[in-house]
Amino acid sequence: MVITARNIHDWMWTPGRLDKVLSDSYAVLKRGGILAVEEHRADPRLQVPDARDGYVNTAFFNRPGGPSDASLDPAKYQAIGESDRMTLRFRKP
Repeated sequence: MVITARNIHDWMWTPGRLDKVLSDSYAVLKRGGILAVEEHRADPRLQVPDARDGYVNTAFFNRPGGPSDASLDPAKYQAIGESDRMTLRFRKP
């Protein structure tokens, strides 16, 4: 298992870094291994270029795109100083 928490947006800032980290993660995982990604979620707003503000859209991981959670109420979390986070699980074939 490989777990990363709130790093994807940082790796997006340096050309080639995200691809390298993901390739290395894939290489160390055995068949059926899990890559777990926890990241600040930008949805439903648009992602800023290279996620420079630290927020990544779900569609970035679900290329060519996927639905976002329409039930999300960002005001509820902003009122208590929290960000919306997503936890994604990917399994190596």
